[in-house]
Amino acid sequence: DVWSLAIRSPVGLLRYVSKNSIIFKVFQSSMNGEIKEIIFSIFSDDNIGLVGESEMDYWIRYLELNTGLPNLSDYIFWPGLAGLDENASLEEIANKIIADRK
Repeated sequence: DVWSLAIRSPVGLLRYVSKNSIIFKVFQSSMNGEIKEIIFSIFSDDNIGLVGESEMDYWIRYLELNTGLPNLSDYIFWPGLAGLDENASLEEIANKIIADRK
């Protein structure tokens, strides 16, 4: 039941409540935009070399945690491992991350 879930896992309870409310849809929609913004701002050709490795690692970890995709770096660096064309655009990569997130 919901209360035993709350005792065992407050995060699990939050997910349960969120999935059953309109707030989750708003959050999900804003997260889609955030995923795209991060992917484009960190990995665009204009920014390669300007973003440090530690900052890139931070954003990859952030996206892993917020999408539930532990192999998120595959999507970016080895798109073929994520079911994308090896020459996938950033738009295609971001859309695939959004589609596959948990």
